Amino acid sequence: MKKTKLLVLALILGSISTGAISANAEEATGKIEFIQGAGSNGDDLYIDHVSKLDFGQKSISLTDQDYKSTGHTFSVVDLTGIYSGWSLSVKQNAQFKGNGGNGKDLSGATLSLTDVGTPVGVTGVTAPSKINPTIKFANFNQDQIIVQAAKNEGRGQWTFNHNANLHVPKTALAEKTTYQTTMTWTLEQAPTAP
Repeated sequence: MKKTKLLVLALILGSISTGAISANAEEATGKIEFIQGAGSNGDDLYIDHVSKLDFGQKSISLTDQDYKSTGHTFSVVDLTGIYSGWSLSVKQNAQFKGNGGNGKDLSGATLSLTDVGTPVGVTGVTAPSKINPTIKFANFNQDQIIVQAAKNEGRGQWTFNHNANLHVPKTALAEKTTYQTTMTWTLEQAPTAP
């Protein structure tokens, strides 16, 4: 009886080891489709932030004064996927106006954005090539280009450092109040080629 069991086991093992082995290979593809990205506001090309300018508290003066405000930044994000380029402009909407008293303008005051520096952005990506290092707002409500990115430049996020200067002539004769102005930053995508 022992021999029979061994023989049956040997026959089963023998038939497994002598049987034909078949191999089958299949190919599969991997795919990913990128669409335009979107920032927290849902846009694919947007201004991430601009700093508020604060020149602090100053004494009224009988001489011309230049007040500096440093350490400011602005940031642009391009997640369009077509990277046709973009242009960032800024304008001062009106003269600095007093909040108290009679709401008098700070007559003759001139605001400038200065020392616009080399941007910090994505490593290995070409930075925007046209940077205007100084913008002087001699006229109100007039856009001035501060940065331009040509085709395939400025992809991803780019942050620019800058300072600001406020020139107040002695003839302004400021009142004891806070003066404010507004600035509008506009980001436009370059047209794509047909």
